[in-house]
Amino acid sequence: MIFSLFLPSFGVHQPGGWGEPRWVGYWRGIYTHKNSLGNTASFALLMFAIFSKYVVKSTVFRRVTLIAVGMCLFGAASSTGLIVALVMVATSIGFSLLLNARRGTRPLILGSAFFFIVLAVVAAIPTLSVVFELLGKEPNLTGRVPIWSTLLPWALERPLLGFGFSSFEQAMLPRYFALTGEKLVNAHSGYLETFISFGYLGLAILAAVLISFVRNVVYLLQRQSPYERLLLPFAVAIYVGVLCSNITESFFLAYSSIHGVIFAIAYILVAVSRSATTASVVQRASHTKSLQLAVPQQVPISARK
Repeated sequence: MIFSLFLPSFGVHQPGGWGEPRWVGYWRGIYTHKNSLGNTASFALLMFAIFSKYVVKSTVFRRVTLIAVGMCLFGAASSTGLIVALVMVATSIGFSLLLNARRGTRPLILGSAFFFIVLAVVAAIPTLSVVFELLGKEPNLTGRVPIWSTLLPWALERPLLGFGFSSFEQAMLPRYFALTGEKLVNAHSGYLETFISFGYLGLAILAAVLISFVRNVVYLLQRQSPYERLLLPFAVAIYVGVLCSNITESFFLAYSSIHGVIFAIAYILVAVSRSATTASVVQRASHTKSLQLAVPQQVPISARK
């Protein structure tokens, strides 16, 4: 925010600066692009709006930082960052409410909510073009849909193992530049870029990691886990945010990506919590069995005779 307000030659897109000319005047802060600022601010909004009260004692500091984060989010005018921020905040609040339900019903409620959300998204797809026009946005997601339709047939030339890690610049960029005259930094989709780099094998590994995260969360929902009211809403909100942000941006394989780091932290949190919960369950079961063995069994009178 300081760079954007007081050092605009660095913190705001300039006509001769790096990046697309159409972003002139938008905030980018210390980042090279407004979308980087918007996506980083989305995670900061989640942490300072919902979870900072558990860590930061100063109410003034929390509120000032939250205002600064909000200014960066709106100054960057990153639609992806704003949508992801709202989705993560809503997810964390909804998951906190879910924890008030009985443990046996939690997975059912979570599965039903996911089903209705998917149904609502599918039903809303026909009206998205109208919504984009009202917001002043392009229906093709700021040119991303044409990029995907161009890159996907090329990616299908090596569908099993892909072109290799960090191969976008060598395998895709020259062909796309020769066709359109536009230089791309990435595929603008983490899922598509994973497919380009590692093919179906990469997508299968990515799906296995994402499904493993869900399994850990469901396991914790069914059992008494430590710090669940803080850990689970935070980790699940991060998970949903990473899933959403990678639809329109390439973060899974990006260098120095805050998304990759924060998703790794969320995964470690739920994995360690599951291990601790499992150890606690085993310990309680062992303790109960020891007590049962220690209590002398009553022999029936008929058996004594």
